[in-house]
Amino acid sequence: SENQITTLNGVKLAQTIPEGCYHILAQDCSEELKFMVLAKPSKDEPTKNDINIQLGHYDINMYQKSGATEMTINGHVLTIDDLPYKSFGEPGVEIIKTETGVCLIAPDFGIENINYDQGNVQVRPTLTMKGQLCGICGRNDDQMVEDFRRPDGSVAKDAASHIHSWILPSQSCTEGCNLKHTLVKLEEEIYGEKSKCYN
Repeated sequence: SENQITTLNGVKLAQTIPEGCYHILAQDCSEELKFMVLAKPSKDEPTKNDINIQLGHYDINMYQKSGATEMTINGHVLTIDDLPYKSFGEPGVEIIKTETGVCLIAPDFGIENINYDQGNVQVRPTLTMKGQLCGICGRNDDQMVEDFRRPDGSVAKDAASHIHSWILPSQSCTEGCNLKHTLVKLEEEIYGEKSKCYN
């Protein structure tokens, strides 16, 4: 919420998600790949977050527009007044209205609930997902050292590096957020020998 992320293991990261690009908050990293929750700061209200939830064949967006919560499910607009929503097919997905926002319930996909409250996001996985998650919110395994685990398996040195490692590729980004990789020639003495390094 706003300038703070609290991981599933309770570690507080006083960092914001960089603007313009979706980042993976939490996803099922088992072989089943049941769900993925993405977030990015809202274009209209940068202190609030827009989210995208992918569950099987469901593609659900929740976002802030003119101070109100709006949603789409597989491209179809759903308003607060249309709630509650319950899918026809199995496994089921349900979206209900709460006092100040909306709540998605999808236990068959490993999600106890996702609360979306005026741009603040809370993800609660089911108990069966313990230790099987990855993303900014960590592994959900009670091992706080694992909370900075990057997609490549390495451990980030700080919160900012950890958050940036979970950015989605450039197609999810708005203009001005595409990553540009360049080679920079460094000429330094390393261990007493002249070396040319490319980074």
